[in-house]
Amino acid sequence: MGLSVVHERCAGIDVHQAMLTVYVQLPRDHHQRLFRTDTASLLALADWFQEWRVDDVAMESTASYGKPIDNVLEGAGLRPVIGNATPMRGIPGRKTDGGDAEWICGLHRHGRIRPSYIPPRAQREMREAVR
Repeated sequence: MGLSVVHERCAGIDVHQAMLTVYVQLPRDHHQRLFRTDTASLLALADWFQEWRVDDVAMESTASYGKPIDNVLEGAGLRPVIGNATPMRGIPGRKTDGGDAEWICGLHRHGRIRPSYIPPRAQREMREAVR
């Protein structure tokens, strides 16, 4: 018996400093694409997700690289999940390099990502103002 599907339409993002590998899983299809990490590209990424009617997006926590992605996707009405990288690496079947975005998407699709704690937007903005 296989794992049950929690998210029919979802995406996984492999985050790097200047580039994102993005994998979108749909009920009968999938798509993979590269995006840069500048603001215009992140807005294009949010639009691309909306074109495919994808609301649920997962990525590994990657120090500060994931913060702008999370902010843009959340601002676009999507539901980003930043997974804790340590437990994600411990799940059998981990792929490397180009397959990371697909692997993250598969984990998220089946509800296997434990989200990292991300404070609510108002609290994050207050922290930034105080800093």
